[in-house]
Amino acid sequence: MDYKNLFLKSFKTVLESQFFNNSNNNTINLGINEGLNEGLNEGLNSMLTAIIHNPGIQAKKLSDILGARPLKTIERQIKSLTDKGHIERKGSKKTGGYWPVKN
Repeated sequence: MDYKNLFLKSFKTVLESQFFNNSNNNTINLGINEGLNEGLNEGLNSMLTAIIHNPGIQAKKLSDILGARPLKTIERQIKSLTDKGHIERKGSKKTGGYWPVKN
């Protein structure tokens, strides 16, 4: 018996059932969205989305938009997105805000 071919056939069947027989047909979107938001958890992803839809937004306003998250949490998440190169700060401390970085 050829175990190598049997293993490969079983492996192929498992892969096909996991990725191509998806009843929701989300397999194409999975790859696209994963590439755009790779490495971002749900909180960071929602913050990035809010900044994309509200360029120049300030941290206090982000806190209001994102369900009254504590300002300290907002600041920590802003630092994370800035360090990853997704957003940048423009303007002065008083009137400036956060902008998405165009890739």
